[in-house]
This record gives sequence, structure tokens and C-alpha cells, in this order.
Amino acid sequence: QLASSLASSSCLMMENSNDVSTSMNEIANIIVEIAKGASQQAEDSKQLMKEINILKDVVNQGTSSANELSQASLEIKEVTENGLKSINQLEEITLNNESSLQSIFHSINITHVNASKISDASELLSTIAQKTKLLSLNATIEAARAGESGKGFAVVASEIRELSEESGKSVGMIQTILEELKNNIKNINEQSNMVKGAISIQTESVNDTKDKYLTIVKTLNRINIEVTNLNSVIKGIEHSYFIVNDIAVRVSSISEEYAASTEETSTSTDEVLNVMRSINHIGQELDKFVIELRDLISKFILPGEVIE
Repeated sequence: QLASSLASSSCLMMENSNDVSTSMNEIANIIVEIAKGASQQAEDSKQLMKEINILKDVVNQGTSSANELSQASLEIKEVTENGLKSINQLEEITLNNESSLQSIFHSINITHVNASKISDASELLSTIAQKTKLLSLNATIEAARAGESGKGFAVVASEIRELSEESGKSVGMIQTILEELKNNIKNINEQSNMVKGAISIQTESVNDTKDKYLTIVKTLNRINIEVTNLNSVIKGIEHSYFIVNDIAVRVSSISEEYAASTEETSTSTDEVLNVMRSINHIGQELDKFVIELRDLISKFILPGEVIE
């Protein structure tokens, strides 16, 4: 009975051993897959750390670029403000020039009017000189008729004639000077109109340049606001980077520990599997011994047993 019980136990042990071995093989295979996944996760964690370090360089570069952009924007703003001051000064000078030119144009017009008045006076003098000359001629004729008594009058007539001739010459000189003055005034008017047009164009250019400078200043103000916002965003990214970096460090550490644990578990599983194989082998040996034992026992005749 003990031998039979031992045989049953041996069979049960072998079956259980086979079941355990099969389960352990399946567990070992699963652990191998888990170990592969853990190793891959550890590699991914290392790659993540590399990418995070690259991200750090990018963030640092972005911070540096934003600072340089902010500095350049401030420098451009300063230059633009100085340019705007120069434009304002140029605008003031242009307005003063325009006012001065208006005064010059007014003086030229007055000179032109006065020249016309002088011309009228010159014509009047010319008329008087002609009349005086005619009067002198008549006086000379009357003095010749008067004879000796008219000699004194003849001298006066001669003086009047000379005076009339000198007046005529003076009137001619005045007319020549007036003609030159009129021509000069005409040229000055033409040049003045050209200058007036140039001043008008210059005024428009100054105003247009001023408007453009004001537009540049407004644009630079918006750029400075965006640069400030960009700095805030980069600081937020930098803060997030430190948080992500800490998480990645912890994940990497956990992944390495997890990979090491799976390797240890895999080793332990292999050891258990080897033990179960040894147990299975012992069960097989025990089964052989039980069979031999039953064969030996079957050769004995027990008391009361009927021999066939």
C-alpha cells in the first residue's frame, strides 16, 4: 500500500512538476519580453535625456537670441528717435525757410512795383526833357530875333538846352538800369518759383519722412511688446524644461531599476526552472524506483495469500 501510495505521489509530483515547469517557462518568456521592454524603456529614457539636453541648448539659444533681438530693437528705437528729432529740426528749418522765402518774394514784388513807378517817373522826366529842349530851341530862336538885347536870354536858352540834353542822357541811363532791373526781377521771379516748388517738394518729403519715422516708432513699440512676451514664453519653457528634466531623471532612474529588477527576476526564474527540472528528474527516478520496488514486492507471498 505504501509503495502504491508512493507511486501515486510520484505521478502527482511529476504532473505538478511538469505543470509548474510549463508555467515557469511561460513566466520566463513573459519576463524576457518584460526585460526587453524594460531595456528599451531604459534606452528610451536615455534618448529622452539627450533630447531634453538638446532642448536645453535650444532654449538657451532662444533666450540669447531674444536678448539680442531686444537689444537691437532698443538700439533701433534710439536711432529712430534721434532721426525723428532731426526730422523735426529739419521741418522747423524748412518752415523758417519757407517763411523767409515768402518775405523775399514779397520784397521782390515790392521792388517790381517800385521799378514800375520809377519807369513812370523816368517817362515823365523824358517828357519834361523833350519839352525843355523844345522850349530851349524856341528861346534860342527868339534870342536871335532880339539881337543884342537877346544875348543874355540866348545864354539861358543854351544852358537850358544843355540841361535838357543831360536830362535826356540821365533818363536813358535810368531806362537802361530799369530794363536790367526788370530782367533781373524776371529772372529772380523764375528762380523764386523754382525755389518755391523745391521748398514745397522738400516740405512734402519732410512730412512723408516724419510719418514714416512715426510708423517705425509705433512698429518698434509693438516689436518690443512682442519681444517682452517672447521672453516670458521662453522663461515659461525654461521653467517647464526643469520640471520635465526632473521627471525624466526620475523616469530614467526608475527604468534602470526596473530593468535591473527584471533581469534579477529572470535569473531567479531560470533558477526556479532549473530546480523544477531537477525535481522532475528526481520524480522520474523515483517513479523508476517505485516500479522496481513493486516488482520486488510482487515476488513475495504474503500470509493467507492464495497461490495461483
